[in-house]
Amino acid sequence: MAELSKKIMVVYSSKTGLTEQYAAWIAEDLHAPLFKLEELNREELETCPIVVYGGGLYAGVIHGLHKLKKRLSKDIPVRRLIVFATGASPASPQQLQTTRNGNFSREEQAQIPFFYYQAGIHYERMKAGDRFLMRLFNGFQLIASLRKGRERKPAPKAISANLCDRADIAPLLEQVRRWKR
Repeated sequence: MAELSKKIMVVYSSKTGLTEQYAAWIAEDLHAPLFKLEELNREELETCPIVVYGGGLYAGVIHGLHKLKKRLSKDIPVRRLIVFATGASPASPQQLQTTRNGNFSREEQAQIPFFYYQAGIHYERMKAGDRFLMRLFNGFQLIASLRKGRERKPAPKAISANLCDRADIAPLLEQVRRWKR
């Protein structure tokens, strides 16, 4: 496993700790170093041909992915990239395809494996701006519901839930191990 850890790194961007939880499990199972995207330097990126990246999904955008791809495109010899996103809700195949289309070019979709994990939500760890956007989104959903003639339902209470499940990462781990054979 020591050889595997020299060729792989796990990088993440996490606002509330749920993406960090998945990234830590992946790094532990692969015996790979774990880096916050904000603290990652060029030298560290240059040493690993495989990067596993995770970010929270916010309005269809994988947090930090654009920043990482920009850094990787500057002549850094990463041969393989795996991306995972975490979110509060379950995702349908249609939603996952929309996420792929919004975050990856057609060429990238063919080359970069993508995984989604329903992680939950930690309201108490969210910044005020993110909490405001969640309330705003809920308001838009209510308006849309009323316009469609549906019955008005009370807004859901802000309840935190950690839905992280370590078993979810098995397919991602298998993908990395296939690349190493």
